[in-house]
Amino acid sequence: SKWAYLPSVGNMDPNVLENWYFALWGYNGFVASNNPNVAYASGKNYTFQDLIYMVIRNEYKQLINPIDITYLPQTGTPSSTLNVPTPEENHLGDIMLADIGDKVAVSFMATTSGLNLRELPDGKVICSLNDGEIYVVGKEAEMKGGYYWYYLLSENGEGLGWAARNWLVRIDDQEIAELDNEMDKTSETDNLGLEEDTNKTGFTDIDNHWARLFILELYEDGIIKGKTETTFAPQDDITRQEFAVLLSRSFEFGDASARSFSDKIMVQPYAVSAVEKVTYYDIMQLEEDRFNPERPLTRIEAASAISRILEYPEQIKALEFEDVQNISAEELKGLASVFTYGIITGRDLKTFDPYAPITRAEISKILSITRSQKY
Repeated sequence: SKWAYLPSVGNMDPNVLENWYFALWGYNGFVASNNPNVAYASGKNYTFQDLIYMVIRNEYKQLINPIDITYLPQTGTPSSTLNVPTPEENHLGDIMLADIGDKVAVSFMATTSGLNLRELPDGKVICSLNDGEIYVVGKEAEMKGGYYWYYLLSENGEGLGWAARNWLVRIDDQEIAELDNEMDKTSETDNLGLEEDTNKTGFTDIDNHWARLFILELYEDGIIKGKTETTFAPQDDITRQEFAVLLSRSFEFGDASARSFSDKIMVQPYAVSAVEKVTYYDIMQLEEDRFNPERPLTRIEAASAISRILEYPEQIKALEFEDVQNISAEELKGLASVFTYGIITGRDLKTFDPYAPITRAEISKILSITRSQKY
């Protein structure tokens, strides 16, 4: 969430349009050139936020008042601890909230993990909810930490916990039936081979997956392949040598001399050239003279490798993960870099899970975003 590392406006109610000022700034890169005090002093007429406000005003006739820029530093960027008052004259975005008794469906297609169910709004995580699951809203929505939160009940009325509204879609019984019918029709069409879809891969296990577009992009560019002709296996782990191959296909490393290490004989023939490149250029590192080609790649290893490909950002977002105390200083620096670029995120605001294996779907997203940053 952008609220996690940016300054804040007022109580961060997302329904107040003026409260999105720093989120817009961060979307274009949380850099000094978007600080109005810096921009105006250098002769620029507008910051990125100003331009967005102009488009909204001219195209949609919606006024949004700027914050008081005297709260901002004259140079650089403001601290993440800064809280600027919401302008007295402000405007609402008319967010539609579910009422008590409404049914909501989990929809997290744009995220890399499930929706967390919590004991309290923005509180301790209980478990993850799965995409498409249906629940009942049991209490009035509460706003905390930049989100509106719903208290969820099971369909038989059992109280479960709180979840962020952003990934919950209000739905009624008729819509549920229509969705079921539409899924049946889609299945019938697929069986006839008449689907008009951009998925030309033949993979049958990515159609409703959150990483589908990333996978399609890499497949079409010849970077990634399926496990079989019909299976991509998005939730499978990826090995270190498989990751090396994907890196060598995604980025231009140039020629590389063979580097010796004790388990080189364990590298599969298809990966030998790629492993030589990523070790020669120190993109992927050895562990006590071993590459460990068959071992699953971890999340921190992926972050570290990607950070060595990109330039270190001028401004670094603060990390609030509570489980990265045991990683090295170099790994922490690399993680901060890719987190700043928006290439990799945590399981939630407090958890990164550095030593967990990373999946083929997650790697697809990471490589897709990294390629867009680099090229």
